[in-house]
Amino acid sequence: MDKKGNTVSTTVEFIDSLLKDLETNSLVLPVLPDVALKVHKLLNNPQASVTDIAKALGMDAAISARIIQVANSPIFRGQDPIEDLNTAIIRMGQSLVRSLVTVMLVEQSHRPKSPLLRQRTSRLWKHNTQVAALSYVLARNHTFLKPDEAMLAGLIHDIGVLPILEHALQFPEIINDQDALDEALKETHTIIGKRILEIWKFPEAFILTAAEHENLGRESANTPELIDVVTVANLHSTVTVCGPRSKVNWGEISAFKTLKLTPEESVNTLKQAASEIRDILHFFRA
Repeated sequence: MDKKGNTVSTTVEFIDSLLKDLETNSLVLPVLPDVALKVHKLLNNPQASVTDIAKALGMDAAISARIIQVANSPIFRGQDPIEDLNTAIIRMGQSLVRSLVTVMLVEQSHRPKSPLLRQRTSRLWKHNTQVAALSYVLARNHTFLKPDEAMLAGLIHDIGVLPILEHALQFPEIINDQDALDEALKETHTIIGKRILEIWKFPEAFILTAAEHENLGRESANTPELIDVVTVANLHSTVTVCGPRSKVNWGEISAFKTLKLTPEESVNTLKQAASEIRDILHFFRA
């Protein structure tokens, strides 16, 4: 058997192992820490006060400091600087605080101990943060969706990649073969991502985005959804960050039509928002 045949065989074996472990709950998936679970619960409780939320956030000094930093960033900048969590939460709004907490915890999961994975996860984080920033701009300009929710959906759309990379460490022939690893990721990351967000009890719109954002033949609804925004943002990012991946005619993709955009119009929207996109990327990468 030639090298290509060996690669195909190894990839199939790896994918089978991955999906079997997922089916038997043996695959190690990322877990939201207690502070995130508590904050999410409080932010979903209409009776919870800003003080309650600030107290929960105060359990993690790094998260608290980052939220205050973001509240003082150009996107949310007010007349006076903010120095406490209560004021930061009021300025940013509870929905965005919830998104930001998840952002920071997802960011932590992109920092693997294995040197073999660092380059991969660094590239993944760059892609995901760009999709998040582009999703924010597209949602704000072309939908009635909440831009911060679109930003979060963009950030976690590829969350399924992380456990696949970790699992690949058990397969030296996969981790050292970029083509084989790429093929395995392409085949499985949406399946794994869907499962992770189900376990995290995310809303269905986020789960659908993780599961279907690579399905360019998907027919969108008449009203824009998170998946439409992230699909368009993901296409733009894969060209600028990863290089062209799709040979599909963008003009035929339903997500563009649902956003009432031609591909050229979407390019113009993002060009006009270049400064805002840079601001969003700044606090992701600070």
